[in-house]
Amino acid sequence: ALRVGAELITHKEVITAKITHSNVLLMASKEQIQKLIVKEKLQDFGLKNLALFLQKDFLKPKKAELMAVINVNEDSFNAKSRVSEEDFEKRLNDFLALKPEYIDIGAVSSRPGSEYCGKEEEFKRLKKVLDLIYEKNYYEQAIFSLDSFDEYCLEYALNKGFKLIN
Repeated sequence: ALRVGAELITHKEVITAKITHSNVLLMASKEQIQKLIVKEKLQDFGLKNLALFLQKDFLKPKKAELMAVINVNEDSFNAKSRVSEEDFEKRLNDFLALKPEYIDIGAVSSRPGSEYCGKEEEFKRLKKVLDLIYEKNYYEQAIFSLDSFDEYCLEYALNKGFKLIN
């Protein structure tokens, strides 16, 4: 996929061959898919079947949608997404002015090599901003998602107007 300019998201163990099968997400333009079909038809390892699969018509989005990302932590993967608790509301309002369909909030880093801060620290980072979103009805202006795997944080967010789990 990379050779044609596309992106392919796989399970982290695919590259090490520790697993033999995985669901994947291919992000590519129509032109990139056409180039990929030509290349895969020339390959072994069942990739000819992939070429046949890629020739199908796929559902296409009706329009592009915008997602804003705000991370209430100091070590998130994307430095520009980071914001302090004190500056959160200003950043949120700046994004809401752009009218995104989605706003994703996170409080822990998922960058490679990062260490989980623990559920207590994650909730401490999130509680004030989740309460603010709920109290000021910001959740009515966009679809909010929480980037977390802690069930307590996720349940709290869903009870504060969030609609998606990332």
